[in-house]
Amino acid sequence: LMFQVLKNYGRWSFDATIPLTYQERNFFFSASEESILKLEISKLTGTTSAKSDRKFFEKLAVSDSIGFGDLKLRAGYRILATDYVKLKAGFDCTVPTSFAFAKGLLGSNFRKNLTEPTIDLTYIYNLANPPPVSPENKELLWELAKNLGIDAVKRLGAIVLNQSLGNYHHFTLGAFFDSKLIYNQNTCCLIMGEFLYAIPKTELRFFNQLKNPADFTTAALTDAVNALPPGPAQEALAAQKMAFLDANTISYLFPTAADARVAPRFEVQFCIGPQFEFGAYLLHIGYNFWHRSQERISNVRYTEFAIYPPNIADATAPDATQNKIFGRFDYHHATISHIWRIAICLDQTLGSSGIGKDFNFALELSVDF
Repeated sequence: LMFQVLKNYGRWSFDATIPLTYQERNFFFSASEESILKLEISKLTGTTSAKSDRKFFEKLAVSDSIGFGDLKLRAGYRILATDYVKLKAGFDCTVPTSFAFAKGLLGSNFRKNLTEPTIDLTYIYNLANPPPVSPENKELLWELAKNLGIDAVKRLGAIVLNQSLGNYHHFTLGAFFDSKLIYNQNTCCLIMGEFLYAIPKTELRFFNQLKNPADFTTAALTDAVNALPPGPAQEALAAQKMAFLDANTISYLFPTAADARVAPRFEVQFCIGPQFEFGAYLLHIGYNFWHRSQERISNVRYTEFAIYPPNIADATAPDATQNKIFGRFDYHHATISHIWRIAICLDQTLGSSGIGKDFNFALELSVDF
């Protein structure tokens, strides 16, 4: 639900927009994946209730939220206005006002209680040895594996699903232009462009650690232990080595949380296409080009236990480009004090790099006071 206020002063126009958004975030699975998940979830819950299994699944794979997005301010100046050409250019900025006043409406708010899992390899080894494993120990091993798997999914949800309703509280500055080339009273061509630069800011990110393979060889883990005579000193060093393996097993399975300075840098967008107007009906079709530069990450400060430096390269969003065709058909009805409008909008990605392809369909209702 988009709110907008616009005011004209001579050649100048000023407007402000802010969205109220219900954001659905969930994992998507194929039919075969869903059947496997249903089977595995029933094993985890120990029930045959489809409703209970569904609730369990939603807690791990869904994170819905509702709240306000960023406030966008725009100031434009009418440079040219003739019977054939209209041109406006100006500046805009995005104020980071986004916040969710309700998270986990359906599913979970994964970052609310984000804690790094733990593991005790010595305990697991003792449960599994000597074989054959007793029924009691098998049950304990199953519980450990189940809890570790659930923790892994929750950590993935915190990274992928728990997304900001805005631009992660980055302040942006930009410039834009809107132009209209008029052919006749029914036909024109709209050309629009925008450039945005995002101010760097510290964000919560997750990183894999750049481990040193030499630290995990048999010699590195055992030689120093075996060189000591049996006794407290050997046991203490062995325990130290096992704690090292415990910590690195967790950091291998779960990316490590850290505060990092993120510079999203800039985005550019260009749009061109004809518009046809016949009374209360309007058809606009065209081509849209969008590009976002590769972000830069620096000043990484771990908020969880870490031994090795972060793998910044793998955590950095690359250059991203999309080319789309779009269409919009709307009908409007004007009264003395209002303009009511209903529109059907759609777009299809023609090509992309660094980002996926999509098809979007929207039904838009609006009223101007």
